[in-house]
Amino acid sequence: MDIAEKLRLSIRELSEGEHTPGLTAIVRHVEAAIRHFDRADSSEDEDAYTDCIYRTNQVYEGSLKEAYRILSGQDPNKKSLFDIEKYFDGDSTLRSRVIKQMSRYREDYRNPSTHDYKLDFDENEAILAILSVTAFAKLLVAQMKSKIDADFLKNDPSFKPDSKVRQKSESVSEFAEELAHSLEKFLNNDAEHLDLASREPVALVTAFLEKSGLKLVRDVYMEKDQDWLEWDVIVTNKSGYKVPIEVKTSR
Repeated sequence: MDIAEKLRLSIRELSEGEHTPGLTAIVRHVEAAIRHFDRADSSEDEDAYTDCIYRTNQVYEGSLKEAYRILSGQDPNKKSLFDIEKYFDGDSTLRSRVIKQMSRYREDYRNPSTHDYKLDFDENEAILAILSVTAFAKLLVAQMKSKIDADFLKNDPSFKPDSKVRQKSESVSEFAEELAHSLEKFLNNDAEHLDLASREPVALVTAFLEKSGLKLVRDVYMEKDQDWLEWDVIVTNKSGYKVPIEVKTSR
């Protein structure tokens, strides 16, 4: 599997913008890290594995900065990497699995390589760093696409909301029924009139709910019977009733 190509294809799915040059550079850093790894294999140059980590650090930093640009709507060039990490650590913007990948790479690779100039990495650490940071970048790109798609849909004048679902309901079950009916009508009828072939399904649903005036909390983890449930979004109407939603797609 060509992981650099996987990341490149994910980036190509995004509409072009200020984030495009930065994301293109991230792919080049992944490819450079792989070249350093191959060089170590062919020449027995053990320093090449450490050079590989320095390149994956660029992927990590670049991915976070471009994600910050899209998800916060602010210029990452005016923020330090520490500020950006702190923003995502203390905010519910990133999905839980993305936060875990961020913390793992930062603790295992970036911080040690940044603060200990005597450190050497071996072959196993180098290949894990490439796989870890590329997966992290791909997860971030997917979330960036969801945000870009949702913004596009909310600004589309043909994208019609359903204001009825935000009104008062007598019970949670009544709100859930109204919500299910509204979503079914939208997905089966209204969505056919929009250019949605390349749009994220979660972005489509959340954009519709937000434009309908409902309050949303994304990527919620709830403990139940010594296990965890994960919801894409929890929706709240005017009465304060909450309904969890999980979006699934099939070919």
